[in-house]
Amino acid sequence: MGGSPTLEARFKMINYTRTKINNIDTVIYPFNDVFAIKIELTIKAGSYYEPGKNWGAFHLLEHLVHQGTKKLPTNLDIELFKEKHGLLSNAYTAGDHLKFWVKTPHYSLKPALELLNQIVFQPIISKERLGKEISVITQEYKDKWNSPFTRFNHSLQKQIYGQYHPYTRDGIGQPKYLLELEQKDLQKLHQEFFTANNAQLVITGRLSAKNTIGSVKQILKPASGKTISLETPSAEPNSKKVIHREDVKQDQIVITWPLPGYNKLSLKQRLEIGIFSYILGGNSRSILSQEIRQKQGLAYRIWSSFGWLSQAGYFNIRVSSEPKNRQKIIKLLKNLTYELANHPIDRARLSRANAYLSAGTIMNFDSIDNVAHSLSNNLLKYGKIYLPQDYIKTAKTITSNSIIQTLKKHITPKNELIAILTKNKQA
Repeated sequence: MGGSPTLEARFKMINYTRTKINNIDTVIYPFNDVFAIKIELTIKAGSYYEPGKNWGAFHLLEHLVHQGTKKLPTNLDIELFKEKHGLLSNAYTAGDHLKFWVKTPHYSLKPALELLNQIVFQPIISKERLGKEISVITQEYKDKWNSPFTRFNHSLQKQIYGQYHPYTRDGIGQPKYLLELEQKDLQKLHQEFFTANNAQLVITGRLSAKNTIGSVKQILKPASGKTISLETPSAEPNSKKVIHREDVKQDQIVITWPLPGYNKLSLKQRLEIGIFSYILGGNSRSILSQEIRQKQGLAYRIWSSFGWLSQAGYFNIRVSSEPKNRQKIIKLLKNLTYELANHPIDRARLSRANAYLSAGTIMNFDSIDNVAHSLSNNLLKYGKIYLPQDYIKTAKTITSNSIIQTLKKHITPKNELIAILTKNKQA
């Protein structure tokens, strides 16, 4: 009998292309139910790559390349070009990469590629704009660090990774250091890092793979160069307990367990940690939410989170509450976490969690923005592509015992780190 294919079957019907175009590692993923295209171009660079104790040059460079190019000599010329062709574009600087993206109507693919080529590979890096962009970044820096939660999270990063580890660096940089940089310093960085071998490209949307390959080959003209590897030192927790004092109305309690980096965890292990997080504190049905909020009324919000960089990761649980309930909540958080980590999860609950997260994986491929983000993230971190069916297939192999085996090395009292944001001087 006929009928529509299942969602999993639909994904298997989509053929993406991975190839080298002008030496750029490129993935092209047709998404023809829309009339737009999303392009993400990643440069492997950022604050983690900057030697010494100072950083911020790459973020400044990201600003400057948007201020004029060989064919579009001013920022206004760039903006008028975007307006003419209906383009949306932006960029950001992270610790391990710079991301440039353009979203375009399907008929403006070539202008979108030309915009990227100009900004990323053909910028002027104007000496006249240097001081102004440092001033702009200084305002960005002050806006970010004006928040007590930003400052608390920075204390958390130092606790997890170590006082001076590169992973504690933000992407913005240090305004005082930026004043020391000259035009020639930024030109040298651009020449060294903005090369074909150091770039990754993802294009998804209403497109033909063959025509797209031809357009990329014709338009994107990066210089050749060596592939630059990031050598990151191992992370060592700085302190078992951190008290961070700010003028806040409520305490925030965070218990963290360091994890290995994504280079040392398999896809299955990463999914096992994700399922554990979901059941423990990932939603309003979670164990922590039902006990601490619903049953005892001790807090409004309780949640768990996890993440990985190449050499280190973390799993943590957070709760905001009144200071008088601090000790009771900490005891509950520990007891409930270790109870779940060391005992088999009810089969029905595990099955529901697995089904729910698999559905979310499928729904995350619901737009060209999400598809482009997922694929470019795969390329950067793992050097390979994971599609929804890869996650679903792997998740089906997960059992309660396999989760316990993955967690038993990491979610232990010996490894726990506690941090508290509080106004209370007696904490």
